[in-house]
Amino acid sequence: MVSQDETQGRAYGFIECYAPKEELQRSLAEVIPAVRSPQGPKNLEFTLSEGVNPDSFRADPELHRIATKARDCGKIHYTIGARSEMDNYETGLELGTAIEQSASLHPDWYGRNGQTQSRIVYEQDGEYLDIE
Repeated sequence: MVSQDETQGRAYGFIECYAPKEELQRSLAEVIPAVRSPQGPKNLEFTLSEGVNPDSFRADPELHRIATKARDCGKIHYTIGARSEMDNYETGLELGTAIEQSASLHPDWYGRNGQTQSRIVYEQDGEYLDIE
């Protein structure tokens, strides 16, 4: 029997953003329904954490390595974990689109001209791939 957890797509974002956590959280919550693609997930849930704590990914060595690299670059201010009823790739696409929309609405929160050092990753066949 497949558990509920196994049927949920997951993706992770490591983003450079200078907004206070509450404002970023509110912006993402507002843009997610607006940017959802018709074939996308009905529900995209996210958890926003300040900074990057690689130890929270210790159970997954590859994700731990990615988080460590994100922390060490010195520009990442938030970690976002997202999940939906879709697969990992679709979840990552939706998360990336929401972050891009937030950056276009609030370019002063992000790096130069709304260009951010964000990285969105999802797992496929045991390896993590970037959402381009």
